[in-house]
Amino acid sequence: MKKYLRTLMVLLLLVSTAFMAVAQPITEQNPQIVQLDIYSTNALHGRVEADGGAGIALLGSYIKHFRNQNPQMIMLDAGNALQGTAVSTTFDGKPVIEFFNMAGYDAFNMGNHELDWKPADLARIMKDATFPFLGANVITRDGKPAGFTQPYTIIKRDGLSIGIIGLIDPSHYNSIASSSLEGLAFMNAALTANHYIPELRARGVDVVILLAMVPGWTDADGTASGNLIDLAHAVPDADAIVGSLHNEVATIVDGTPVVLAWRYGEKLGHITLAYDTANRRVVSSSAELIDVINDPLKLGPDSAIAAMLDGYVQLLKEANTKVIGQVDKDLIRGSGETAIGNWIVDAMNESAHSQIAFTNPGGIRADLKAGPITGNDIYEVCPFPNTICTTTMQGEQLLRFLEQCATIGPIPISGLKFGFDKSRSEGSRLVFATLMDGTPIQKDALYAVTTNSFLKDGKDGYTVLGENTGWVDTSVLMRDAMTQYVQKYGTIRTALDGRIVDLTK
Repeated sequence: MKKYLRTLMVLLLLVSTAFMAVAQPITEQNPQIVQLDIYSTNALHGRVEADGGAGIALLGSYIKHFRNQNPQMIMLDAGNALQGTAVSTTFDGKPVIEFFNMAGYDAFNMGNHELDWKPADLARIMKDATFPFLGANVITRDGKPAGFTQPYTIIKRDGLSIGIIGLIDPSHYNSIASSSLEGLAFMNAALTANHYIPELRARGVDVVILLAMVPGWTDADGTASGNLIDLAHAVPDADAIVGSLHNEVATIVDGTPVVLAWRYGEKLGHITLAYDTANRRVVSSSAELIDVINDPLKLGPDSAIAAMLDGYVQLLKEANTKVIGQVDKDLIRGSGETAIGNWIVDAMNESAHSQIAFTNPGGIRADLKAGPITGNDIYEVCPFPNTICTTTMQGEQLLRFLEQCATIGPIPISGLKFGFDKSRSEGSRLVFATLMDGTPIQKDALYAVTTNSFLKDGKDGYTVLGENTGWVDTSVLMRDAMTQYVQKYGTIRTALDGRIVDLTK
């Protein structure tokens, strides 16, 4: 719906504890004006416990506080909520879903990490939800609705009809394991939104909100950029847009308020719309981010949510706080060869009884501090349910894969050494590749190779791996192999052994 400016409205600045963008002031004087408050979270990633962050008990207090201020408020999540920590992942995201139920969320959008579970599992998981699970541009390859998501929902507030469309950026497709994408396709997000908005208007919807797993960010000069901003330009008839990733956005784009509220529930997005019921249009809007993690309102954690969460935590506590091994120094993620990467791929290699193993560095989600190692630590490092997959790979294909590593970036690898020179032309950057005993990789030789269920399909740009059709999924979780490795050896070896050599001049 096209935005019109009311020239006689009085400027009212809304105070934010973070930062705010104001399109036009919102009046409290005109009885034909309805104020809609839209609050949002994104990229919660299962961070239900405080543990140095906000935690859902504190987040719930803030949601309750703003609901007390306006019982007609709308509460949304833009995606990537269920997966990421031991307590959430172990229970298939149930602590997050129960929190969303208790906090009165009106809709939850599908993020790429929701598809760390297969669609059938997601459908089972979401049965406990009291809110709809959205994903308008997720369809089957024959053009039908995906079935485990719905394209939109319609809710009522203050006599208004509000349509909420769920979207995911198609760019996330390549970051999802193929086993979860079987038979699925992601349509263009803007085209999908522009398709459904007329349908919603025909059903009497007054206000349209896009709930989008689409990234955006704010540059140092305060300019908002990214696909989220492009989406706002491309869908002018949307009245508000909520995005998701690990950045901050609170801006007005062509009259449309847009928010993206950082991550882990540490901030709340807040969009305010003033809707003119006589002329049936939004006449004013604002966008802001509200600090939660520092508890500026001194609300403290919500006791009911804290008690719910504690039930799940106690179920895990005995098993996951038991010490299973030691590490003598901090293991820090980074580029090139790292001790934490070596540990993970060595564990995979040993579990699969293969010669060579590798994994994607993006799947290593936390550093490991020196001292005792517990099950919780393993989950923090490797929260995704990726399994170990094996194949027999010809040396020629293995060398082409290493050439891709030399161009895109090397990844943790076990069982061989290789050197590269990025100053060389693409296609000739691999300088050498040998087994750990120095035997060169031979083009016509066969090698037993292991990776994970995500990377085997050629994800993250390592397309050579996707050429191999002989991958066998062992169904062994990476983190289980990591746990068994630590239990067997007691202490993680932290010395580097020159597996990845950067010879760039």
